[in-house]
Amino acid sequence: AVLPRTTGRLQRGQSLSVVLLGDSISTGCNASGWAGVAPFQPPYQDLLLQHLQAGRAGKVSLTNLAVGGTSTPWGLTRVSEVVAAKPDLVLLAFGMNDSAGRPVSEYRSNMAEMLRLIREGAPETEFILIATMRGNADWVTLKQELFDGYRDALQELTGPGVALADLTSIWTEFLKRKQDADLTGNGVNHPNDFGHRVYGQVLASLLLPVVNAKPFEVRLWPEQAPNGDQTFEESDAKMTVHIPDQPNGASVVICPGGGYGGLVTGAEGHGIAKWLNGHGVTGVVLEYRLPRGRSFVPLLDAQRAIRIVRARAGIWGLDASRVGIMGFSAGGHLASTAATHFEAERADAVDVLDRPSSRPDFAILVYPVVTMGAATHGGSKQNLLGSNPSQELMDLFSSEKQVTKATPPMFLAHALDDKPVPPENSQALYAALQQAGVSAKYLELPSGGHGLDGYQGPMWDAWQKQSMEWLGELGVLRR
Repeated sequence: AVLPRTTGRLQRGQSLSVVLLGDSISTGCNASGWAGVAPFQPPYQDLLLQHLQAGRAGKVSLTNLAVGGTSTPWGLTRVSEVVAAKPDLVLLAFGMNDSAGRPVSEYRSNMAEMLRLIREGAPETEFILIATMRGNADWVTLKQELFDGYRDALQELTGPGVALADLTSIWTEFLKRKQDADLTGNGVNHPNDFGHRVYGQVLASLLLPVVNAKPFEVRLWPEQAPNGDQTFEESDAKMTVHIPDQPNGASVVICPGGGYGGLVTGAEGHGIAKWLNGHGVTGVVLEYRLPRGRSFVPLLDAQRAIRIVRARAGIWGLDASRVGIMGFSAGGHLASTAATHFEAERADAVDVLDRPSSRPDFAILVYPVVTMGAATHGGSKQNLLGSNPSQELMDLFSSEKQVTKATPPMFLAHALDDKPVPPENSQALYAALQQAGVSAKYLELPSGGHGLDGYQGPMWDAWQKQSMEWLGELGVLRR
């Protein structure tokens, strides 16, 4: 996915040469094994090496060039040693010592130059950029605001063959519940055994597929959830992440239907995730808040889900540029709304999960509610907009009226004999997409009604087959 050459070599049992360049954390400070005291746990780089080597025929070697007390200018002087080791993968781990005062712009420039020079000497090399743990805030030598800036700078440098291991954000979360003494071996700027295990686990998650992983839940709003009107509430809204045994990096946020009065999470949720898994796609089942007339609540949840998937892409082995959305019936309306109402990346957002763009890269809509006009589904409209919505609000939530050139590609499927949600919904949206020049496909099914014969049979099979072919044509299914 993000590191295709490295992960491919590991999966095929080929040898792998890893080079680590960094500061004292990467020399092993303060793991107990490094200090020579019980329980003698190895530092993170050795834990990673053991994990990568376990059960694999090919040899995984590590050349550790890290030196304590160093920072990015020193790293630039060691590029020739990195290249001489003939690496397949380079881990670059600087930031703790830079944080004594090096501006973010200079840090970014130094890291970018390291990447350029190493690639110049070893063009096929892939990289993991390690955003460092946070140092103790009471140690006045360190400038705490620089840690977040360095992480964001590294994120800007990611792309094909360059992944981010974001220890900074993990440490930020840890420190909401733990003290520095719980996480460090020296009380200041070196991880203890627990911290080294976290480093190793984060790096391993970028390199090894999650095999036979059970679906896991992620709360959308651990604290207060916005309602879209400057008010907030406690919320149990969540998403369940289904990662396939052999992920290809693509992911889809799935919005079950239910008329905005309930959620059909079985056939239109977890069942769809399992089907996507069969094609290497990670399925994310969204259990969004029901609106009860609070029109923006489901959209805010869908946007949040897309952002979380992008923010966690590196940890979950996903490609942040292949995050789509899918919906059924009223869930199709939510998916179409998310595909026509989105925000660009917000690098200055306080919450790191709010920083990625909420624009899906593609959308798949199956017998969707689209309009809030004459052809709408009455129950969905009532639950979403209330009893007497204004024309302005109805237009805002009529997706066929919100299409622009920036709208992502869409696949639509609808049965001609769908009575609860007439096919005019998909037809109007497809026409708007064509008029705006947006890539789209509309599969008009001759029968099946709403729900396509109870989620089975030739009509159900047809949209699944053709939507996968469409994703293949878009390049979404590449490995």
